[in-house]
Amino acid sequence: MKRLLALALLCAVSAVSAAPASAPPAIQPSPFGIDGLKPRFGKDLPNLWTVEDELANYMTDAGLRWDRAIIQWDDVQPDVSKPFDWTFTDRMAKVYGQRPISAYCLLMGRPSSWKANPHTPEERAQFADFVYETVKRYKGTFRVWEIWNEPNIPAFWNPPSAEDYAALLKASYAAAKRADPTCTVLSGGTSGVDLGWIRRVLFEQGGWDACDAVAIHPYSMGGGPDSQGLSQLLRMTRAAAAKGGVSKPIWITEVGWTTDTTPQSELRQAEYIDQEYCIALANGVVKTFWFTMGDWSERWGIIAGKDNTPDWGFTSTKRPKPAYYALKHLTEALTPSGKRPTFLGYLPNAKGATAMAFLADGDPKQPVAVLWSPFGEKRVLAMPQATGLHALDAHGKTVTSLDGNVMVTEVPIIVTGFQPGALKSASKAADPSVRKPSVNLLRNGDMERPDDGGDVAFWNHGAFPNGGKDGKTEWLTGGRGLGRALSVSAAKDAAWSGVPVPVQPGKAYTLKVWAKPTAAAGENKAIIAWYRGDMWGWLSQAESEPVEGTGDWREITVTAKPPEDAVFARIVFTSKDNPGAILWDDAALTEG
Repeated sequence: MKRLLALALLCAVSAVSAAPASAPPAIQPSPFGIDGLKPRFGKDLPNLWTVEDELANYMTDAGLRWDRAIIQWDDVQPDVSKPFDWTFTDRMAKVYGQRPISAYCLLMGRPSSWKANPHTPEERAQFADFVYETVKRYKGTFRVWEIWNEPNIPAFWNPPSAEDYAALLKASYAAAKRADPTCTVLSGGTSGVDLGWIRRVLFEQGGWDACDAVAIHPYSMGGGPDSQGLSQLLRMTRAAAAKGGVSKPIWITEVGWTTDTTPQSELRQAEYIDQEYCIALANGVVKTFWFTMGDWSERWGIIAGKDNTPDWGFTSTKRPKPAYYALKHLTEALTPSGKRPTFLGYLPNAKGATAMAFLADGDPKQPVAVLWSPFGEKRVLAMPQATGLHALDAHGKTVTSLDGNVMVTEVPIIVTGFQPGALKSASKAADPSVRKPSVNLLRNGDMERPDDGGDVAFWNHGAFPNGGKDGKTEWLTGGRGLGRALSVSAAKDAAWSGVPVPVQPGKAYTLKVWAKPTAAAGENKAIIAWYRGDMWGWLSQAESEPVEGTGDWREITVTAKPPEDAVFARIVFTSKDNPGAILWDDAALTEG
């Protein structure tokens, strides 16, 4: 009898072992994410979990299905000689298990006794053990893991080393896949769109086989998504992360725009947030995470705290900003059931405006259009359907249309009510952001448009990132024709700088600008300055011959190719040791 029982038990065990493993749950399809709950930043709050419930309610109400979680090594193991302590992170994971909110988890950090990030084989092995234990413990909660944050800048990896980081990524990837073969591993989100760093990590240092997707943080120093050239940057990222014509999927794990406490800045943030998510969708970005939900530091959030205090959203008094409602309206229109919308393309004959066509939840019965016109230019767009439409702008205002004609500005408008098939004319080839030969890449190159504060739009006093402010820089009448010009006078070292423009190595760029010197001495030059994708790293520059003397308007030309790691160019008009004055006007930067 014992032999029969043992044999039966063995057969039962064999049958269980032979049964096919159940497939892992699919990753939540919605592309809308945010840096929302941030529990590790409120560890000392006595009411943290109540606050987390409040923030989760805001996320759910706004249609945000993805959050960004963080587990630092020292959170669970401050001393590598002692066992892991999962008390707090277990409670953190429970928050997500009780909500219709998925999260990816960022893994980084080092024990408190270490003076530097892991950079020896032994230290990388210890970090990989932390990754393995974390992924194994929480694979039922987190399916996506990001290895480190912004390793391309000294703030998080000092000094930055693609070789060191790639070695850590490879060790971490192997450990994560050993713990959960079905998980997704992201490379550490780069500060900015650092294409040189991405290429070095993926190809020179062997990181291609050590990540399932590439993460970037495309913050802007050039205004909103349109003026920073976000579509162009995303196309360049796909190309940099491609092998054999196939690109790694792209995740945006941080992006955002700050506000001060003025109504105008908050309205501008509402415009940018809808543009950002739509441009990301149009370019195939898998997930986008806004930084942040609650205000932090320079007020990045879409929810303000008590008395507008930047507190991560941890106070009990909260005020949703206009961007919160703009994003809520967008998710309601594009992901009513939490599924990924299908991007159909751009509507034709948009007259320079952006007119994107989507299928909400990917459903052919739910066409949606999102419209805006860049840089404040008004356009009247004819919709492919004349009646039955409902239009709501990013400020929450209902937009009226006359026989299907809609007036658009830089404020995005969401249009619903289309009949199935009404947007079939949309084409991905009609992207208005694709560069055409001889088109001026500079924003406000004629110097005529003011910004919100009444100064010149898209131009800054001084030379980036510092200097060029010892002198007088003014925006004056007296330009070519009847317009305005940029003036530099009484300068020991003074300059005007344009906002960054995306550029591609191997392409030639030509700057043409008109200058009018008035008793000008010293060095007065037009410059194309090249920067890395982290936006701070100056690489080199191409300069014009000095402009001297007194005279009428003359055209200055500079032609050059960017260095290999360049992602951005800034146009700079500089004046040094010049007691006189010089005017600059009608600048154009062209590619090819």
